Amino acid sequence: MSPKIKSLLYFICFMVSTAIYYVYEPEDLQNQKESAELVEADIENYTLQAEIFEDTQK
Repeated sequence: MSPKIKSLLYFICFMVSTAIYYVYEPEDLQNQKESAELVEADIENYTLQAEIFEDTQK
């Protein structure tokens, strides 16, 4: 088999597998991409831990 035909065959298989992946992607992954959620951080707890850490370094 010539290298051009083999390369074309590999490329076609790659395109088909990519299409199948995007068609059968689970719904929960698609919803995660579309929804924007804010993450809440516990800043007070973090600053307390940072102060304790700094005190132990002295």
